[in-house]
Amino acid sequence: MNSSPRPRTSVPRELLVFTGVAAFFAATVYFPQTLAPAMAASFEIDAAGQSAVTGAVQLSYGAAMLVIVPRADRANPRTLLALLLAASAVAALAFAAAPSAPFAAGIGIVLGLSAGGAQVCVVYASSVALAPRGVDRRARDGMPWAISGILLGVIVSRPVATTLAAWADWRSAFVVLGLVSAVLAVFVEWAVPSRAVSSPAPHPRLEPAAEGVVRSALHALGSRHIWAWALPQSSLFAVQCAFWAIAPFLLTARLGEVDAAFSLSVISVAAVSGVVVSFLLGRVGRVRHPRGTHALVFATGALGALGLVPADMAAGVVVVVLLFLAAIVLDGSVAAGQTVAQREAMRLGPTASARANGAYMAIVYAGGALGSAVGGLLFQWFIS
Repeated sequence: MNSSPRPRTSVPRELLVFTGVAAFFAATVYFPQTLAPAMAASFEIDAAGQSAVTGAVQLSYGAAMLVIVPRADRANPRTLLALLLAASAVAALAFAAAPSAPFAAGIGIVLGLSAGGAQVCVVYASSVALAPRGVDRRARDGMPWAISGILLGVIVSRPVATTLAAWADWRSAFVVLGLVSAVLAVFVEWAVPSRAVSSPAPHPRLEPAAEGVVRSALHALGSRHIWAWALPQSSLFAVQCAFWAIAPFLLTARLGEVDAAFSLSVISVAAVSGVVVSFLLGRVGRVRHPRGTHALVFATGALGALGLVPADMAAGVVVVVLLFLAAIVLDGSVAAGQTVAQREAMRLGPTASARANGAYMAIVYAGGALGSAVGGLLFQWFIS
């Protein structure tokens, strides 16, 4: 009697590796933001000046969406991720030795470009999860796994960065970051199987004929479909980055450096709401009314950000509680919006997923860089 083989229900190893590496890359982007007060004191600059350093990292991360991420459509994932992790290791160690803010901003550009590996992992995780027909439904949609990994990296980065800085100083945090990145580069070479490299297929809504992946990604920036989803999410992400640019300085001003570091770690736990929301939406699949859903989460996130207003007028533990509640609403809304919008933006087809994702994330992180820079100015002008 013939019997069909039982479908595999375990999550593919590649998917877990890509999710974990995505988490690490995301953490490298948010280390400078978390350690901003300590770095500002070391470089003897104000909050606005330090926000420029943080903004340089995020702006270059956005640029990576156009020059790094599109290569995922044809690059061997093992080679590409190993190279990006090696570059991240060098950049983090150089950042730890930065003698001045301009030098840190310059190295931050390299750090941000290499962190583009997070979105490379999103593309690869999706393809790994969707390829096998027998894989359990939870693993079939790989993109929410990788997005959840990115959000997890953001959560972990803040308490880890503050703990390392409290144990030694902010420079030691970047030394550890560089060493971990080097270890991961070796690990990826072992854990990720090699794939055949092929030329990216042309897509009628991105380019008229086969072109280089970078040029193709620039063509994708002209897609109305991508802009329709990226621009609202970029605005919401700008609000979130402004919130997290202000929060460390506000806590330091109200509680002092030691208590502020602990409180920031507590508030960072609120980002768990983003992981939960993203993963649940991944289980649901494509929502029935994506535009209405995205509009709702946008409004909810804006309301969450308004929690800064009463927090600025409060003192002591009340500041921490208000920021914690605001972060839950804001981070959960951004994660929900990202899962919905990114899925819709990448619906141009599997042959163009990396290029569409690169253009989409470039727009989103341009807003994030602007939000980080504006956040420091807002603190300088209205709160400090």
